[in-house]
Amino acid sequence: MHSKDHIKVFIVMPCFNEENNLNEALSSLGFDSKFNQIHTDVNLVIVDNNSTDSTFEIASKIKDEFPKSIHLVKESEQGYIPARHAGNLYVRNLIEEKGWLIEDILILQVDADTHYSKGYVSAMRNASVFFGLNTMLEAYSEFPESFKHKYANYISLGSEIDHSLASIFVKSKTYDIIVDDKQCAYRLGDYFRWGTHIREFLANGDEIFAETTRLFIKARLSGASKVMLNNVYAEHSPRRILEHPTLQYVTAGFPRELTWQEKWLDKKINIKQFLELKELDSIAWTDITNARVIHLISLFNILPIYINRILGIKTTTCLNILYESISDSLPVFDKEVLIANPGHIILHVLTVVEQNFSSLKGLIYNEIREKNSDENISRKGG
Repeated sequence: MHSKDHIKVFIVMPCFNEENNLNEALSSLGFDSKFNQIHTDVNLVIVDNNSTDSTFEIASKIKDEFPKSIHLVKESEQGYIPARHAGNLYVRNLIEEKGWLIEDILILQVDADTHYSKGYVSAMRNASVFFGLNTMLEAYSEFPESFKHKYANYISLGSEIDHSLASIFVKSKTYDIIVDDKQCAYRLGDYFRWGTHIREFLANGDEIFAETTRLFIKARLSGASKVMLNNVYAEHSPRRILEHPTLQYVTAGFPRELTWQEKWLDKKINIKQFLELKELDSIAWTDITNARVIHLISLFNILPIYINRILGIKTTTCLNILYESISDSLPVFDKEVLIANPGHIILHVLTVVEQNFSSLKGLIYNEIREKNSDENISRKGG
């Protein structure tokens, strides 16, 4: 096992019009001109993705303050995937010039509108040293305190559904394959072995997002595992929720393709109006609730079991009854399809679950009742 001194950290941060957020994000990662750099051995790669505001100028000034450890890259191809990949390519080229081992390079994926908790970089590095290669690391998410205080009802509505379904999700440390792009880390050598971030499109031209989930699905072919860190978190920006509260609620934050989003983007209401829907329009609220359940069941129950079946792995730590009830409707894919089109596999699952939700719904809530009943009996017996 390497000591942490052997692991060199590179933070890769794509930026597009982040003039109002960049300084705070960098400060949380240890690059604060007021207090100097916390981590003298950590490099930061800022990838400007055609910003039209003063993002590039701000990044340039910050680079001047940390000339040895901040690298400024421009990527003309628009999108998170080109920007993230460009950052990783830059790091690979840099370490080759220096003669450093690619296996000793830890990439931290971050976003420029996100605030990271104290000790975030060190915790990621320590975890990478402990768990080694072929591992995807992920921190947990928090809402900013100001958002939690002002919109507690919005958060609690989602949490209530999430917690009610949690008993039938896969065990996160074993099979969960959903990765949050802004708060994860991996070794650079693994990134290239796993197949890198690749753009993936539907026949209608829509781009499929969730780039790091798709990367990790490919990584599972090599036996990669995911480790959740419970000692550090990313405080994500609520601006997408504030702009489109309904869309972000129904998807549970999972990035859907643009054509799918359209039916929810048409519902241009603010958070206050969204919260009033539960009392004012029971039909609309039922549709919203069902859409969130569909996403959660698809992503945290059906999809990981489906991926395991493609890989020939028996899933033993979660409920399979939902998967079995719709397995005949899921396309039969092989490992080659999984490598080439992981995003299509995700969307196939979401589509099939949505199409079969009326029959699945009874199963879902019956299993929840049984799980809760078993837990209550177990607690009383204990």
